Amino acid sequence: MQFLLVLVFLFSQAYGMDRETWREQWRAEWVQNKFFGQTIAPGANDRAENLVDELRYRSLSEMEGADLKRASTRKQPWSDSYWPIYSGLIANRYADANYDAALNWALNERYLLAQLGRGPLEQLSPAEKYDLLVGDTNFTLTKQMIGEGRSYHERYGSVETWMGICHGWAPASYMEDRPARAKEVLAANGSKILFYPSDVKALTTLLWAKGNYPVRFIGGRCNDRSPRRGEGNRLENPDCLDSNPGTWHLAVVNQIGVSRRPFILDVNYDYEVWNQPVIGYQYNYADPKTGLKVEKLVEAMRPVDSSDPRRKWRAPTAVTYVRIEMSVSYMLESGPSTALLDTLDDDVIGSAFFSYDLELDADGKIVGGEWLQTAHPDFLWTVPVGRRARAVGDLALDQAEDKSHWSEAAAVPESWRTAALLSSPSGQPLARIVERLVDFSR
Repeated sequence: MQFLLVLVFLFSQAYGMDRETWREQWRAEWVQNKFFGQTIAPGANDRAENLVDELRYRSLSEMEGADLKRASTRKQPWSDSYWPIYSGLIANRYADANYDAALNWALNERYLLAQLGRGPLEQLSPAEKYDLLVGDTNFTLTKQMIGEGRSYHERYGSVETWMGICHGWAPASYMEDRPARAKEVLAANGSKILFYPSDVKALTTLLWAKGNYPVRFIGGRCNDRSPRRGEGNRLENPDCLDSNPGTWHLAVVNQIGVSRRPFILDVNYDYEVWNQPVIGYQYNYADPKTGLKVEKLVEAMRPVDSSDPRRKWRAPTAVTYVRIEMSVSYMLESGPSTALLDTLDDDVIGSAFFSYDLELDADGKIVGGEWLQTAHPDFLWTVPVGRRARAVGDLALDQAEDKSHWSEAAAVPESWRTAALLSSPSGQPLARIVERLVDFSR
């Protein structure tokens, strides 16, 4: 459900540099921190302080003293479709009874282009409604959405069903307010268009998928379809070792437990990417020998010595390790709907279980870790507090110091419509319009 090239954007945004510079720096850091597929410590690209709002706690004893063995975010993000590419992204006519999206992108493209702008307004796709809202009779944004899968289809013969814009939904779901009510607004031609909550979610998701904003990103990307396991049941490809468990634990406890704000994990460890906003966690200690739950930290602690079966993979400064079992809850996708209201009850929540060792130095600080299962998070990322997604048209309006305002009773201001036409060829809805639609629908 993630378009592969999004990672280039995320990486460049996260490190504030061009792709080639980032690639060379990342490769150098990787060589310094990895050898022969063996993790010796979290790499420079995998440090919790580069993700969390505040890194307050670094040791398990401190976390336990602060009662942080479980926590949840203050606000629950909202569920939305990942708007798969094969069904036309947000050009998906989900309210059209005659459109039953096939798993074949080419068949869907044929239908969507043939029906472009036709039929009752309430049956149009979110993209078509947006184009009419801004007076774009060429349906530029809609065509961009439909054509998104063309190059991939021409190269591989099909578009994989997991590819979509979950990388837009995941940050939008907690950076933007919930679109809660259907709202009728005035189009450029004077007609009234009903935007369902799912329509507003779709446009918000697309804005965060295609717009510009800074991110904080750590971890790596596994491109293997079926990663192989070797000695100690560890994955052989170092790329597929993913975020170090030490980094993972520090990130979860400090971001969810301290800042009470979500972050996003790729819940898959292989080549597919599924971005999910994390909203809660709970962890316990376990006896490394028996695997049974124990209450006290000291009961789960063992020395890094000749009796340690994973000694050669431990961080150089590790003197003890602790067995951890953690369950996490995260938001899941939901299908688009013509419902007039959207509430917490419409959200979908999933969970995952992770078992791992944490490696501690002489001061008890977490310096590394080892996964004890094949399935574990790939990479982690979030958006800094208060940052907004912006389209190219928004930047033009900012430069022109445009002070126009859009009220519910009026059509979109002409200057905004012009800026929207500037953004649509890039697949971007105008942030000013999307944010007002969210305001109208709250």
